[in-house]
Amino acid sequence: SFYGIDEQAGTPQIDIAPNPNNGVTNIITIDMEGEVEAKVYDMHGLLVDQFEFYASKQGRYPYSLDGRASGVYMLIFNINQKTVTKKVVIIK
Repeated sequence: SFYGIDEQAGTPQIDIAPNPNNGVTNIITIDMEGEVEAKVYDMHGLLVDQFEFYASKQGRYPYSLDGRASGVYMLIFNINQKTVTKKVVIIK
């Protein structure tokens, strides 16, 4: 893969950019399509947001954590019965 880490076959490819960011970022989907359920947790395991969107084959979806404090957050995406977890760092 682009980052030198092989993705498991069939695992949806999702990236977050820019990362780190100031609370405003993009969710980037690669070669996947379908309804995506997303949950956002802070490092204490507290659910701070959840949302859904429809992913097209190559998509870029703006997402804002602008009201959140600086820190590390985990985004957990569920699509087509698969789960992808991404870490997001906010620096203000």
